Amino acid sequence: ILRHLAASDADHIAAALPEHRKTPRACDTFATGSAALAPLDIRLYKQTIEGARFLHELLAEGRTALLPQCPQPDAALTLIEVYPSVTARDVGIKAPRKPKAPGQVRGRPAALAHYLSFDHPAMLAAAVTLEDAWDAVLACLSAFLVRHDLEQPGRVATIPANLRATEGWIYRHPDAWSLPH
Repeated sequence: ILRHLAASDADHIAAALPEHRKTPRACDTFATGSAALAPLDIRLYKQTIEGARFLHELLAEGRTALLPQCPQPDAALTLIEVYPSVTARDVGIKAPRKPKAPGQVRGRPAALAHYLSFDHPAMLAAAVTLEDAWDAVLACLSAFLVRHDLEQPGRVATIPANLRATEGWIYRHPDAWSLPH
């Protein structure tokens, strides 16, 4: 699938599969407990295809694992999918997704303090004020929290293995699976 997507034009793929414009992946609904955008949604399809192209290039080199679809025990790099806003919820970070008031921005460092530290105050300032940086920090926190739980899809999923192999898996804090979601 990645090879085909990598060689295709995003508009062509979206036009060829109009019935999938609103179809989310099973892992999106299962792992997030919400309705994430479908990969071929009008707002996301170009990013989806470009991401597939990027993943195909990495996997073609043979030194990258993509879990759970393409495990490679000797890989130099292992990629997993995470959902930063779900990580925030799982670890109890109450800071709003998009702070609108100064106090909400100031609450973010306190929310992170239990999990992360930064070598320089400027790094913390960027992490809590820039939305992309906030998401990146939460994604790194997710990866750290699941580093010893990479078999998670097979352990907790009610999604059939063939769908996980095709659609992927959103890794969550290992303790999250005992929480309502």
